[in-house]
Amino acid sequence: MQVTINGNSTDLVIETEKNLGELLANLELWLEDQGFSVSGLSVNGDSVSAEGLEQLYSLDLASIKTLDVLASSWVELYHQALQDALQLVKQIQEVSFQERTELVKTWHNSASMRFIMDRDTELGQYLNSAFADQGALHNGLESVILERIGELENPLQAAKAVQLLLSEIIQRMENLPLDLQTGKDRQAIESLQMFSVIMSKLFRLLPLFAFMDINTETLKPLLEEIGSTLQELLTAYESKDTVLVGDLAEYEIAPRLRSLQEALEPLIAAT
Repeated sequence: MQVTINGNSTDLVIETEKNLGELLANLELWLEDQGFSVSGLSVNGDSVSAEGLEQLYSLDLASIKTLDVLASSWVELYHQALQDALQLVKQIQEVSFQERTELVKTWHNSASMRFIMDRDTELGQYLNSAFADQGALHNGLESVILERIGELENPLQAAKAVQLLLSEIIQRMENLPLDLQTGKDRQAIESLQMFSVIMSKLFRLLPLFAFMDINTETLKPLLEEIGSTLQELLTAYESKDTVLVGDLAEYEIAPRLRSLQEALEPLIAAT
């Protein structure tokens, strides 16, 4: 079998793969490491649509003479998928109920929906839930999509905005024990929500930095430690262990957030 990627011959070695689905799964993993993803496919000279691909997963590799793969950067594909979602948001608000039903059905079968679910399951589920709603779309849906697009288009600028917010969230984490002791539950909840949003954004930005060949080794251990502590904090909050919540926020999370803020500084210096 002759395999090309973007028109270039490859030395792809078939090992344990028996069908096209298994081969594509391993190929996707390899491309992911290079910052790319499969965006098109031709089998024996015939182009395969996104809708028809699943039917060919069981195709025996012995029956394939040529496999031509088109690969695009996952950033480009994600950007296009988000643009498609944004367009759908605008279309849905201007069409009849029947037309809306058809648009949503097409969306659920689209490559863009599948790509978003693969890259950001939380966002994909949020979009699908909003599109399935027979009433008004969820408030802020368009803003959520535009935020993701902004991260893709200028991740360093997004990181700069996060760094500015870190000063506020550090102060909030240090004040969290007092908020809990004095009955300021609403403020405490807002602080935890803000902290969770910031962390989610940073975890989304991390692979974008790597795609830009920006060294993120100083960020990774800090994010992992903070993420682990966040889970512990949320568990303690759910069990109403306010003493542990306060201690984790003030003595574990706040100092690490300061270190994270310092580590971000050289990365965003160019902005």
